[in-house]
Amino acid sequence: MRVLFLVPDFPDPPDRIKGGIQSAVLNLLKGFESLPIDVKVVSISRDTDNEYRRQLYSNVEVIYVPEGPAPLSFVNYFLHCSRAVRNIIKEYKPDIIHFEEGMNFLLIRFFAHKRYKHVLTIHGITFAEAKLKKYWKQRMKWYMNGIVERVMLPPHVIHISKYSKNIFSRLIREKAPIIFNAVGNSYFPIPELKATGNRLLYVGVINRRKNLMSLLKVLDRLQQKGCAFTLDIVGDFDESEKYREEVLPFVAARGLSQRVNFLGWKTQEDLIELYTNHDIVVLPSLQETLPVVIAEAMSAARVMVTTDVGGIPEMIDHGKDGFIYQKHQEDQLEGILMELFNNHELVSEVGAAARRSANRKFHCRVIAEKTFNYYQLLHLSESGESESVFNPSV
Repeated sequence: MRVLFLVPDFPDPPDRIKGGIQSAVLNLLKGFESLPIDVKVVSISRDTDNEYRRQLYSNVEVIYVPEGPAPLSFVNYFLHCSRAVRNIIKEYKPDIIHFEEGMNFLLIRFFAHKRYKHVLTIHGITFAEAKLKKYWKQRMKWYMNGIVERVMLPPHVIHISKYSKNIFSRLIREKAPIIFNAVGNSYFPIPELKATGNRLLYVGVINRRKNLMSLLKVLDRLQQKGCAFTLDIVGDFDESEKYREEVLPFVAARGLSQRVNFLGWKTQEDLIELYTNHDIVVLPSLQETLPVVIAEAMSAARVMVTTDVGGIPEMIDHGKDGFIYQKHQEDQLEGILMELFNNHELVSEVGAAARRSANRKFHCRVIAEKTFNYYQLLHLSESGESESVFNPSV
């Protein structure tokens, strides 16, 4: 079977991941290594002016395609890189074309041979994220992306959570599968903790949706109560939101600079070391679909503390393999962290349970097999791209 992946900005080298979608794709590709499948990944990138290729695994090749010269990505998707994608499809003749990004990225579908089966993995809920944007121009941009996504939605989708499936149920006619994001092999061998050092880890872009400020406020209160955690932050600020101007002055004003470290983005190898040296991973998000960082933390046998938004309750059994609190309820987060402070027995017990759950739910081998089985069903089915992709009554 031949599958063509389409994904924006897949990194070169691949271990320089800067987002959940890229990480999920990389982990899934690793799981494909042992399956009878040939994969080409087309990365639409602003970081290259020329098309070139890299062999990722024996059965996976990455083709890096320039996005185009226009300042707006949707113009490039529609007018520039779509031609290169069309030529690759013509040469490769895939059985499945798998989009790993929605929104205006789906404009490429206009030129991606309709006779092939098109699949989209829905990683984010565009309209939900639009509501969290502070500035009206950003909100309008995200709402327009959401409209394009619904108009261009393929007839075949993969949901990564029940939360996503419920939102899109009226738009998609087929019985779409739910397949979680994958985690690579490298997280599972991380040793379980032998001692608790009260070290917290945050991984992800720093913006309002991820709500880092709420965690910093809780750390400030805990420090005053004698529960002094250290927090390492992996990721960079989303400069379009000016969130940096709120976060950094707060850290300085509250005397947290000695205990809060901004590390920037890290390679996958660096992340493995960071998970090894931390006890607890915290994600205080206001909106998520199925965060890869949660699956990674659980695979590493680390305690995950996060909010009850989106598909997160599908990932964690509260109090057994992780902890969930209600968004905006900083008192609940404070109470969980106080319970975990210097509590090696609880941290160790929950971390071990988290790894057992992750091995069953998120291991790349498991996720790759489920995805491959879905490809086979599509390939053998008689239904094709002639189905309507948009229901104007919705």
